[in-house]
Parts: sequence; C-alpha cells; structure tokens
Amino acid sequence: SKSPHFAAIQPLLESFIKSTHHILTEAGKEAKLLRFVLSSLAKYVPYLTLFPKVSKPFLKTCVKLWSAPLDTSEEYNAVRLQAFLRIRQLAITQPYPFIEDALKSTYLSYAKRSKFGTAANVTSVLPTLTFMGNCIVELYGLDYASSYQHAFVYIRQLALHLRNALMKQTE
Repeated sequence: SKSPHFAAIQPLLESFIKSTHHILTEAGKEAKLLRFVLSSLAKYVPYLTLFPKVSKPFLKTCVKLWSAPLDTSEEYNAVRLQAFLRIRQLAITQPYPFIEDALKSTYLSYAKRSKFGTAANVTSVLPTLTFMGNCIVELYGLDYASSYQHAFVYIRQLALHLRNALMKQTE
C-alpha cells in the first residue's frame, strides 16, 4: 500500500476480493471449488486490511463454511479446514477489534452446531464437533486478553442458564 503504483491496483484488488467472496457465497455444495478458492485466498487475506467493509462479510462467510451442518464428508472436511485457516489468518492479520468478532462468531457457530448433536447421530457429528472445538481452542490461544473476556461472558451465561434450569426443576 506504500507503493506509488498501488492507487492504480487498489480498485482491481478490491474487485477481485469482492468477486472471490461472491464465489464463496454462491458455490453451494461444490466442495472442490470451495476448497480451491479458500486455499488460493491465503496470499490475499493480508490485503483485506485495506478493505474493512469487505473483511467482516468475508469472516461471516468463512465461519458459515466452517460450521456448515449439512455435509460431514471427507471432501467437505477439507473445506472446513481451509475455512478455519482463513478465519485464523484474518484474526491474525486484521487490526485489533477484528479478533473479537472472530472469537465471538466462531464460538456462537460452534454452540449452535453442537445443539444438533444427539445420541442417535453421535458417530457422524462427534468428529466434526471435536475438530471445531480444537479450532476454537487454537483461535482463543491467539489473544489471551480477548479470550478471557469472552470466556468470562460465556461461562457467566452458562451459569445463569444452569441456575434457571435448577430453579425450574425444583418448582
């Protein structure tokens, strides 16, 4: 961005990133295409710092791909891995408050995804939930201060839910 020629390239780069985001949102269940696009984006994620309006929707799309509940095939697990790697890369390369959004959105997606785990489908869901849990642990290890704040809020929320459940049980 310090180069004198960057002003000429900036609109092209922004168009490229927006078009790539559009491909990710419209690819549907084409796992090979999603995996290819996500892995190819590794070189371009640092440039998202220049386009903060594009980086948040990009994070949202990556989290959606990472936590997609429908497909547990090996092919889609590669998409899930690439999506997490882009989430992690975004959390590292974007300016400070961005990691807070990454932590919050991944945790909430994980919590939402884990609600669908039952004893009947444990063999198909457990590996995905384990992988997602490991991803969250890695992401929370990037910034301890933000992680502490998020953990405090969510543990407090869990304690309130448990207290309410116990109070309803005794009534």
